Amino acid sequence: MFDELVRSGKVRYIAASNYTAARLSEALETSAQEGVAAYLALQAEYNLVQREGYERDVARPTDEFPVLRAVDGAMKRAIEQGQFTDMDS
Repeated sequence: MFDELVRSGKVRYIAASNYTAARLSEALETSAQEGVAAYLALQAEYNLVQREGYERDVARPTDEFPVLRAVDGAMKRAIEQGQFTDMDS
């Protein structure tokens, strides 16, 4: 389905969010085998203090395939929870 959207020009790129390493690897391998549009970006949660899981697991498939990594982390959650209400101060 994504491939049809990309080929028709309705979607330029497809991306995944918070996929496990196994799920992302499987999706990328399947796309390569079947010759269909593949994920070009991954948004994953990243925490500087506890980064081992991301660097060990999630980063691996993006090293094997040309996938942009966009991280999401603690600062975003702090803003969402109202801990930062005035960004100018």
